[in-house]
Amino acid sequence: MRFAIIGGSSGATNDLLKLVEAIGVRPTPPIVVVTHRQQKEHSDGFTRLLQTRCAHKVMTAQSGDRLSRNTIYICPGGSHCVIDLAPGIRITQGAAVNFNLPSIDKSMESAVRLFGADVIGVLLSGANNDGAKGLKTIFDAGGFTWGLLPELCEFNEMVRSAAAIGAVKQFGSHAEIADFLVEVSCE
Repeated sequence: MRFAIIGGSSGATNDLLKLVEAIGVRPTPPIVVVTHRQQKEHSDGFTRLLQTRCAHKVMTAQSGDRLSRNTIYICPGGSHCVIDLAPGIRITQGAAVNFNLPSIDKSMESAVRLFGADVIGVLLSGANNDGAKGLKTIFDAGGFTWGLLPELCEFNEMVRSAAAIGAVKQFGSHAEIADFLVEVSCE
């Protein structure tokens, strides 16, 4: 099964709203979203906001959730989101990784350990380099990796860091990334 992990930080809320609007009602693989939110309550509010703009089911991820097509899972703030056997999601507590909780790198790396080249990685706007190493892990495993065009990012440090280490296979707009997710869903 193919699925996508989308990471972002500062500025990524607007990027995700544009992305889900571009997807519309078209089918997608399961999508796990990891953004830097410190409290679960912030994630719940973000989940509700995203659901108002999205035809797919949007939910705050919980341990034991099974990955399903046309569903977007939001990693809860203050926790790590690990892709686990079944295939499913495991929410873990723990220390921040490079000052980030949740850690985009940790989520992406866990997905590759289980699913290798079937993982699609996407980085959006962000003001730090979390996600660059995880995206490189996906790239090295043969998965497809995207970076939002730097000029479309409110903060482009995240995608530029990934590009600097050779982790981005393709840069694109919100619509181009959405079209790709729909295309792989039909494979």
